[in-house]
Amino acid sequence: MQWVLATTLAWLVGWAIMGDLAIGLAVGVAQWLPLRQLGRSAIWWIPASTIGWLAGWAIIVPGWLVPPNASGLSTVLSGLILGLTIGLAQWLVMRRLTRRAGWWIFASTVGWTVGLTGLLGASLVGTVVGVLTGFMLDFLQRERTVNFP
Repeated sequence: MQWVLATTLAWLVGWAIMGDLAIGLAVGVAQWLPLRQLGRSAIWWIPASTIGWLAGWAIIVPGWLVPPNASGLSTVLSGLILGLTIGLAQWLVMRRLTRRAGWWIFASTVGWTVGLTGLLGASLVGTVVGVLTGFMLDFLQRERTVNFP
């Protein structure tokens, strides 16, 4: 529940107050709070999340892969790209914690893609991402090399 709450609040703060580009930082800080019990290396979750989110936006904004409109396809492609880039960046931290960390990239990509489609509303994006990645976090805990929160 800490994970879902952290991700939900981070999305709301980043989206409503700071704007799209700050969501990565908000997510990184909020998710780090439950992860910090893993030790000092968990602090890398913050820059990984921020850089991953910014990398995704650097791909999306020019419009090379994602048409610059609000169509359903654009939203799905944006979710795929953002989920993949943030998942890859977070994987760099996660791989030190569990043998099957590669699944994190998949969970992040699915979570952000489903969340950003807005099927449940824009304000619930963080909750959707938190629930879907939270399930993967629980799975990876079973394969852990250190204890997850």
